[in-house]
Amino acid sequence: MQGLFDDLIPSRPAQASVGPFDDLIPSKRPMAQPAPSGLWNNLTAGANDAIYSTLGAPVDAATWITNKAVQGINAATVAELPQARADLPGSSRWLARTGEAVGVNDPAKVQATNTEEKLARAAGTGAGGMIAPEAALGTLGRAGVIGEGAWNTLGQVFGRSASAGDAAVNAGVGAAAGIGGQMAGQVVPEPWKPLAEAAGGMAGGALGVGAVAAGRGAAGLPQAWRDFRLADPAAQERAAGSRIQEWASDPYAVRDALERPSELVPGSKPTTFQATGDMGLGALERATDSRFPAEFMQRRAEQNTARVGALQDIQPQGAPEMVVQALRQNLEALDAATGQAVEGATGRARDAAARLGGEGAPESYGAGIRQQVMDAREVVKERERALWRAVDPGDSLNLHGTGTRQAARAIVRELPKSAKPLEGEERAAIVTALKYPDVVPFRELTALRTRVSAALREELSTNGQTPVYARLSQLRGAIERDIENAVAAKAAMEERAVQAGAMREEDTVAWLLQNMQRQVDAWQSGRTELEAGGSVAASAGKTGASRPSFVRPGSGGSGSAQRGSGFAPRDQGVQSPGLFPDDLAPNFDDGAAGRLKVASEATKQRARTFDEGRVGAVIRRSGAQGPFQVENSVVPQRFFVPGPRGFEAMQALRNAAPNATGQVREYAISTLRREAMRADGTLDPAKALAWRKKHADALRAMPEVDRALADPVQASELLARAAADRKAALDDFQKGAVARLLNLDDPADVTRTIGGIFSRQDQVQQMVRLARETAGNPQAREGLRKAVADYINLRFVGNMEGATSNVDMMRSDAFQQFLRQSAPALKPILSSAEIMTLHAIAADLKRSNRSIAAVKLPGRSNTVQDALGVGKRGDAPSWLARILSPGALASAGAAAGSAGGWVGSAAGAGLGAHFGRVIDAMRQAGLRGVDDIVKDAMLNPDRARALLMKVGGEPTQSQAISLARVYMRAAVASGLGGAQKQDAPAPTASKPLPPAADAPGRRSFGELAQ
Repeated sequence: MQGLFDDLIPSRPAQASVGPFDDLIPSKRPMAQPAPSGLWNNLTAGANDAIYSTLGAPVDAATWITNKAVQGINAATVAELPQARADLPGSSRWLARTGEAVGVNDPAKVQATNTEEKLARAAGTGAGGMIAPEAALGTLGRAGVIGEGAWNTLGQVFGRSASAGDAAVNAGVGAAAGIGGQMAGQVVPEPWKPLAEAAGGMAGGALGVGAVAAGRGAAGLPQAWRDFRLADPAAQERAAGSRIQEWASDPYAVRDALERPSELVPGSKPTTFQATGDMGLGALERATDSRFPAEFMQRRAEQNTARVGALQDIQPQGAPEMVVQALRQNLEALDAATGQAVEGATGRARDAAARLGGEGAPESYGAGIRQQVMDAREVVKERERALWRAVDPGDSLNLHGTGTRQAARAIVRELPKSAKPLEGEERAAIVTALKYPDVVPFRELTALRTRVSAALREELSTNGQTPVYARLSQLRGAIERDIENAVAAKAAMEERAVQAGAMREEDTVAWLLQNMQRQVDAWQSGRTELEAGGSVAASAGKTGASRPSFVRPGSGGSGSAQRGSGFAPRDQGVQSPGLFPDDLAPNFDDGAAGRLKVASEATKQRARTFDEGRVGAVIRRSGAQGPFQVENSVVPQRFFVPGPRGFEAMQALRNAAPNATGQVREYAISTLRREAMRADGTLDPAKALAWRKKHADALRAMPEVDRALADPVQASELLARAAADRKAALDDFQKGAVARLLNLDDPADVTRTIGGIFSRQDQVQQMVRLARETAGNPQAREGLRKAVADYINLRFVGNMEGATSNVDMMRSDAFQQFLRQSAPALKPILSSAEIMTLHAIAADLKRSNRSIAAVKLPGRSNTVQDALGVGKRGDAPSWLARILSPGALASAGAAAGSAGGWVGSAAGAGLGAHFGRVIDAMRQAGLRGVDDIVKDAMLNPDRARALLMKVGGEPTQSQAISLARVYMRAAVASGLGGAQKQDAPAPTASKPLPPAADAPGRRSFGELAQ
């Protein structure tokens, strides 16, 4: 026996071979026997050869590959590596020896001695080549080594017989292919044998397949007698099957379609046309429906009942109004939660706003500010008086007064004669100045300045800036210049003395003024302490206790007794007509000049700080003791003003009375309360921001206000955010379908409103929202599902009853359109299985619509079409039916009775016609039975499938494919068998031979199987 790869595997000495079953073979070698032969031995040897080659192919292939690799290595390296044995366990040769050990002939030892035996050997090889791969594949598949998919795929190549008959057919085709290959190989020269054997195998396989097909077709011959046997139920079924097959547009596709499950919705059984979609069967169904309308209408009603029942089973229980109850509960919970958050934020914002202060009246703040300014002015004024007293503590200083006198003369000289004459305090002051000599006492000149200043204030407050005010201002300016000139003349003289080396610089008035300026700066620093929180009284005491060191008489004294240039005290005699003695001389020393400078600067500073601008306006009276010109309620507004002037106004107040800024701060907070405070005691963040922008410049002077506002404003912003979030949450909750559902109570209204969601553009979003709102409430979720199910039933189940089923018909097109558009919106509410049920209903509706619209003539009446369908029976009379028709039999009877004359002819014609009518009546009765069977088959796909199986004729598409596969496998098996060496050399006498086929104890596989 040779395997597929035996020619490529080097043989090894037989005596070195040791088989795995050698211990089972008796050690005593029998006598050499002649090689077995004969038809049976060659037939079984061929089959066994194919089986061994198939089963041993994996090991044979591996051995061949290994030996080829060893041969390549030996050739390349001149090595002598050993090669693998040809009889390894599992190889074809090992299988042959194993079979021989149990009594099966070794195919290599069976000899074909004549042509008949060679043909038998080839037939066995072909049959075994067809059966062995299929059997091996089936064993692996049933053992689970390969999966079902791989089994089916490989079965298309190697075969997968469904029955013993299929296996026998395959074996017969393989045998025919083997015989064809052997016969072709015998008639060609040796070089052409392989090709001839392959071609002969293909031809033999083709003949085998043809024989099978011919055998199957021969079974259809008895159908010629169907017209006579229609009374037989079996004949009627065959006739019905033939009619269905004749009407089918594609009988092969129909049979394949009928093999698949037909019900899409449980209980909705389709018709045969609906299940297959074959247009020819659609026309047959229409014709049958026209003849038997009741049964088909009942089937449509049954299908509709199954669909409606499937819809109603989705959610049979539930209360839609529970959805509204759940929404209201969720809204109440949301309102309570957000309201609590807003309430907490409101309390925090109210407490923060209450800590700001600013709850007093504007007039109280104004009175406090004015009093602080007046107190501060009095402190400064008292310090100023002390400075002036320190200039001339002994009343002995004199200075030039010519400038004052000349100014008085100029006023009198320049007064028009037509003008109002001088009068009152103005006239008295000017007259006094006219009487001044060249040198006047310092005390008198300052007294005149004070007198003129008082008159100026009086005139300004009473009459405004009149000519009197102008003349008095001119006079006071001259007085100021005389005082300043005394200091300037002294400084110029000392500067010349320093340059000449007659005086040290530190003894000059200029140096003294610089020293005094430093003391003034120290005094200003003392005022800064007042801003830091010191009381007015403490500041005044401190100032009085720390009077500058220059408040003392000048060096060498300033009295007239010491200098000889003074004048008598006030109580010594009466003043001369010129008011003062004419021999007075200026005696301003260095100390007096410095003290005068400091006192003058203090006066100017006090006037700029307290008597001018906004500060002066709030403490100015109408007259000496009249009421204040600015009301208390207006005073805070003079300093806390909006716009760019706010910073300067606040700085003016801060410079004058630092303690008054507290009152202004309280007033500022009160304006914020008026503009931005809400009724609940919290700040409006937007209005607070607007207030801060309006007073941004004033607040720059009061940064503590901004710091104080940070907490209340932030608390108000948090409150505003919490209120906005609450409003947004409540508004969002009450949007869309939820807003309408909250106002409903009737379950029908709830169902209609929920159903209306499916017509919205945002239906998926709305359904997801409702699913989320009812997620934690089982009753509400059931109510939601119930509302959806009720809506589908109300909208897509019409008012027309299906037959007499008491169930209304579904609106097919509307339901399919709804499901196509709204399936995503149903997913949050219904389960996947329920969605699949809806899709199955839609598919079933679409499929059942085939019976209504698929074969209907579009755009025209179908009455003629239906009438023609009723008239067409699909059974064209055969030649036998035509021969046995009443007319034909009457003619035949007349011809047969013509021997008896016209009487015989008439009698024969009558008998023939009567016999024909009897046969026709029998045939019509049979046809009615066929019509009933066709009707039942069109209503039941399983019946149609059974009828088609009884119809003879050409094979189905699957049968044709099966025969083609058998032929291809037979040709392949024949080629492989023909390629092997059939005429193996006979064993030599020196080698032990197995016993003959008829020897006892030696049997073939076929014998063992028997």
